[in-house]
Amino acid sequence: MELDLPLLDDPDRDEPVRVTAEVARWIPIAPEGTGDIAVLRVRNPLPAGARMPPLRRVDQLWDHSFRVLGFPDGSADGVWATGRFRGRQGTRWFQMQAATGEQPIVEGFSGSPVWDEESGAVVGMTVATDVSGTTTAYLIPIDLVLGVDPELLPCPYRGLEPFGEEHASFFFGRDDDIDRLVDAVDRRPLVAVAGPSGAGKSSLVRAGLLPRLRAGGARVTELRPLPGRPVAEVLDGVADRATGPGGRTVLVVDQFEELAATDPGAATELLERIGELVSASDSVRAVLTLRSATLDDVLVPELAGLLGSGTVLVPPMDRGQLRHAIVSPAERAPGLSFEQGLVDRILDDAAAEPGQLPLVESLLTELWTRREGGYLTVRAYEEAGGVAGVVATHAEAVVAGFDPADADRLRRCSPRSPGRTATAASSAGRCAGPRWQPTCARSCCGSPRAGSWSSNAAPTGRRPSSSPTRP
Repeated sequence: MELDLPLLDDPDRDEPVRVTAEVARWIPIAPEGTGDIAVLRVRNPLPAGARMPPLRRVDQLWDHSFRVLGFPDGSADGVWATGRFRGRQGTRWFQMQAATGEQPIVEGFSGSPVWDEESGAVVGMTVATDVSGTTTAYLIPIDLVLGVDPELLPCPYRGLEPFGEEHASFFFGRDDDIDRLVDAVDRRPLVAVAGPSGAGKSSLVRAGLLPRLRAGGARVTELRPLPGRPVAEVLDGVADRATGPGGRTVLVVDQFEELAATDPGAATELLERIGELVSASDSVRAVLTLRSATLDDVLVPELAGLLGSGTVLVPPMDRGQLRHAIVSPAERAPGLSFEQGLVDRILDDAAAEPGQLPLVESLLTELWTRREGGYLTVRAYEEAGGVAGVVATHAEAVVAGFDPADADRLRRCSPRSPGRTATAASSAGRCAGPRWQPTCARSCCGSPRAGSWSSNAAPTGRRPSSSPTRP
């Protein structure tokens, strides 16, 4: 079948943009009136400008305002209807009441996405039914729509990868810390976001702070200091851009501790130059992330005053924050639910684990890959090894994907090679220490899931980290 995209402007075409699709799955109308859902798969690439709207499961919709675009007879270009939601019916559908005196919701609206003004997302699909000559409109909630084909569910978790700005809608549990950061940037020219490894500092800055700063009109310039790269090159042109006309400029130096670990002299020089920039102009601010101990290596007396009250400590999440980070993203993957008791079990087990956040995120991603329909289950939790064992379970699966020679070499490179759990745990995290050789790096780079691996060469005299970390 062919689908028109009438709202997608294309100045080079006189007709609406059109794509071809096929029916991937069809749920016919059931005797009680439910069903009537088709899943379409678009055959050709979507045109430029087409994008997925935010989706959200909202269980309490009573009296929320909505808007929906339909195509009834005689309205080939579409017509908008507005109104308010009423209660849930026995079918689990919500009744939709159109605003008095405006466009009624009739059959040409069936299948249209419905935008909930309060949540700022699509919450379901319209269906208009004709009963005894009277047309009544309902909302099929988005979890029921996507539940037709669980493969449609997007994974709302990041595993061991940090959150970026594009993942802000899935980032939860740090609202108070975001407020503290925004306030610190408003008051202080140089802000250091410090905390233990795995606390989620980078995610807090990228998915929490930066969207707030951009929404407030700030210009964000990211600096990427790499070991061996001259500081002058890192800062090339930054002064001109930062002090140019316009609003406030915020320089963001992420993973500053990596530079400090490999080249403390370059890290100190970079910090001094940034201090000069922010001191020279009231419109320039700088934010950097680092482990708490890194300050001891790079702090010089001239910067003590700048960083003294500009350091924001990021502690591990408490139980309430961690619950929010576990449960709330599932609302952005409508149709995804937790088996009863699973969330509390994760929280109980996470309380006993240091570096809990990357472990929990890794676990949730693993549970998502093992989901049954739209459910994250206790059985999958136990099979994945729970909070403490998920990284080892994942690592063993990765190692199993290597050629036998590579897998054997990887185990020899591991600083804790004896035993299944020790090998997996050390390999899945930051392979570190004197036995981590270039041949190991080549093995990991050849892995089909190389994104799960990273190398962390510990500075001289420091104890290497062998725990899984997320920047």
